Amino acid sequence: MREYTNSEVTHIINEYVHSKRDREILLLCFVDGITHESIAEKTDLTPRRVSKIISDYSILIEKHLTT
Repeated sequence: MREYTNSEVTHIINEYVHSKRDREILLLCFVDGITHESIAEKTDLTPRRVSKIISDYSILIEKHLTT
C-alpha cells in the first residue's frame, strides 16, 4: 500500500472538508499524529466526538487519495 505525504493529505483535507473545526481535527490527527484524547482536550470536544469526526471523514480522505 502506498504511503502519502503530509502535503498530499493536507491538500485533500483543505480541499474537501469545509468545516474549519473538522479540518483542524483531521490535520492534528493525520498530519501531526496527535491522539484523539489530546485533540479532544485542544478542541473542547469529547474523545468520542473526535473519533466520530475522524471516522466520518476517513472514507472521504481515502477516496480522494486513491483517485
